[in-house]
Amino acid sequence: MRRLLLVAMCAACHREVLIGSNAKVTVAPQLADLGLIVLGEEATADVQLDVTFGTVEILDITVTPTLGDGFDVVAPPSDIDADVLNPLTISFHPTSAGFASAVVEVTTDAPLPLVSFEVRGRSAFADLRATPAIVDLGIVPATETGSGSVGLDLIGDRAVTLAGATTSDLALKVDTAFPLPIGVGGHVDVELSYSAPDDEPWVGRVSFITGTATVPDVVLVRANDCGRGLPEAYDVDGDGVSACGGDCDDHNPLIRPSGVELLNNLDDDCDGTIDNRTSGSDDDGDGYCEDPVCVDGAKAGDCDDSNADIFPRATELADNGIDDNCDGLLDPNAADLDHDGYSIEGGDCDDRSSSIRPGTPEYLNDVDDDCNGLIDDRTTVFDDDGDGYCESLSACIDGTLPGDCADNNAQRAPNVTETPDHLDNDCDGRIDNDTNRGDDDGDGFTELGGDCNDHDATVSPAFSNCP
Repeated sequence: MRRLLLVAMCAACHREVLIGSNAKVTVAPQLADLGLIVLGEEATADVQLDVTFGTVEILDITVTPTLGDGFDVVAPPSDIDADVLNPLTISFHPTSAGFASAVVEVTTDAPLPLVSFEVRGRSAFADLRATPAIVDLGIVPATETGSGSVGLDLIGDRAVTLAGATTSDLALKVDTAFPLPIGVGGHVDVELSYSAPDDEPWVGRVSFITGTATVPDVVLVRANDCGRGLPEAYDVDGDGVSACGGDCDDHNPLIRPSGVELLNNLDDDCDGTIDNRTSGSDDDGDGYCEDPVCVDGAKAGDCDDSNADIFPRATELADNGIDDNCDGLLDPNAADLDHDGYSIEGGDCDDRSSSIRPGTPEYLNDVDDDCNGLIDDRTTVFDDDGDGYCESLSACIDGTLPGDCADNNAQRAPNVTETPDHLDNDCDGRIDNDTNRGDDDGDGFTELGGDCNDHDATVSPAFSNCP
């Protein structure tokens, strides 16, 4: 315990003092974090002592270490006055590397004589710097292994040999062989791997050891934690949807909730159903698909899979201009010049082309292929979700603006405000930026992950300057 006793001079006996029931001493902040300093250097911070009504005398100041050492009070004042700044300067000059903290108690002659606050800091050797401060491995399924790397830069003035590494968890391994020499100004990458026992969120730590000292920049390693992790680690394929946002295959940018379903035995749109809305699936629920072989147990031969009233063996209705039972024959008095199963009366908007009829897919060809009255809807140049943007990056045909990254979701477009939902809402290529889930200053930490100032890369849990 370090004690500093202040004795008032006799002349102070004649000062005008108002020590009454309203005299009160307060301190701000209650926690002063002096951050990370190089071992051998000194950092200082001011803590403000405030008093109401008159002048209060400081009788005693004690500094009690709770972890490590190196805290002291610099030139403390003997009196503190109301309505003026009363800084109490704290210095940090540790004698060993690592974390340090202490409690400072100030005793005055006020009616409530004792106020206290906490100080903390961290010291480090200047030889090596580990980057990034946190390695996020993203989704690592149970029983599988995820891998990443951390860089070590020699910022000191002498070469060192990396002797080894320690980890906080047996599931976290350092795969690089030691010893590993690093020259002055040199850089090495150390490979890490995590074998996941389950799918639960996980955080581990790895420290690196030089000849006689542990590199103080402890690296955090995270996996399976979309909520607090780095958004880019959970959008590996860069399609604007993270694993927590519903991407069912984060290694294929064409597979995502806004993807187009293809007949390929994959769930392209991540809706939980494979090859739905293709020619091999029964999309209208009438028990038939269009292809000779159906993927969902339905029967083959549907000539319009957008209409549940049209399928093989359906009752043929007279005079509706439609081949209701898919037998290739239209109503006796209906003309079907292109033999596509629809007459003009049945909704065919071009009876000269068998590829233009109700129920057929729409293509980007400046033609109303499905005869719904809209040209090229459900294509990249049409605003299908009504948010004012189409998917094309150059031009839209319906008077809207280009740049939509999900034209089946009106909550995702260039004019939408980014929200913390694991999606790229504003289509700028970044997920959850400018929210508490995004790493806006690029220091490896989100606000949910512990960053107390996400606009300053020098302030984060990595530097121990976040309370």
